[in-house]
Amino acid sequence: MKKLHLILFYILILFSACKENKADYQTRIFQEYLLSINRELPNKPHLYIVTPTLSCKGCVQRLIPSVKNLNENNITIITTNKQLFTADVINKVDYYYDEEREIDYLDLDLYSITLILTKNERIEKFDYLEADENEKLESYINKYK
Repeated sequence: MKKLHLILFYILILFSACKENKADYQTRIFQEYLLSINRELPNKPHLYIVTPTLSCKGCVQRLIPSVKNLNENNITIITTNKQLFTADVINKVDYYYDEEREIDYLDLDLYSITLILTKNERIEKFDYLEADENEKLESYINKYK
């Protein structure tokens, strides 16, 4: 019986040592996606605003005033809905329209309006916005200027 416990303990250690942690896994998945769209995770802090297919259109439209005044190269908008963002927003930031909706199929924690904050080529944090959270978005934008 003692030998069985020892074997199970070693198997558990082996599996936990081989398993990639969630942050590393999500960073790898997101990096592979970015490479497929000719982008990469930068070393400098970067903010990705992601609106997957199931994003609330009204929520995005209520947050647009917060991004209209942007002129930043460290903010990227990735969307599957071309109609969500107007030309005055698209022309001010790095913008990618994911026509094939590939971002929807990634094993990432995406929800309505997702903020992916990166630094040193790694995902640091996921955050989510609701329609009335302009101040929260502006705070992130100011942090990543």
